[in-house]
Amino acid sequence: MLRLTLLSLPLLRCLAWLSLAWLSLTWLSLAWLSLPWLTGLTPLRRLTGLALLTLLALWSLTSGLILRVSDVHA
Repeated sequence: MLRLTLLSLPLLRCLAWLSLAWLSLTWLSLAWLSLPWLTGLTPLRRLTGLALLTLLALWSLTSGLILRVSDVHA
């Protein structure tokens, strides 16, 4: 319990954002796996779409973290 109090607030916020992003990506991948029954997309198109969505999510996450870290250090 003492270790948690030693962590700084910005670090805890970053960890919270990372876990939220991880949960969002997990939920997105589970939803994406169920799409063939709803849309009839071929596996290649599903993989391409999943790759694009993953890149978009990672870009959004890293740009958000960079902005938050720069706000903290400003």
